[in-house]
Amino acid sequence: MAHFRYIIHIPNFFQTTYLFYAGKTNRTLYTRFGEYLNDQKGKGKPRPKVFEMLKMYKDHIHFYFAEIPLHSNVDICEEKLLNTFIPHINTTIPVAIIKPELKNIYE
Repeated sequence: MAHFRYIIHIPNFFQTTYLFYAGKTNRTLYTRFGEYLNDQKGKGKPRPKVFEMLKMYKDHIHFYFAEIPLHSNVDICEEKLLNTFIPHINTTIPVAIIKPELKNIYE
């Protein structure tokens, strides 16, 4: 499971963090991270939301991952993350109810 978050330090303001994306991969983390770097550079056919996020928060994004044991259900873990945090970059949120006025964020 991998996700991005950013940290912005603003004088006299509290620290802010936000989960932008949660996802799974069958590829190595090295390969998957390389895909994000290619998106950031606009190589190939970058995903528009990922490209904009990487461009806008370039110096504030951190890549984190968690290994899920083989016997665990990775799909359930991903679904729980998506429904709990409703990350902006993910286009599909399985169950969480999103107000109609906010749905355009996830399109």
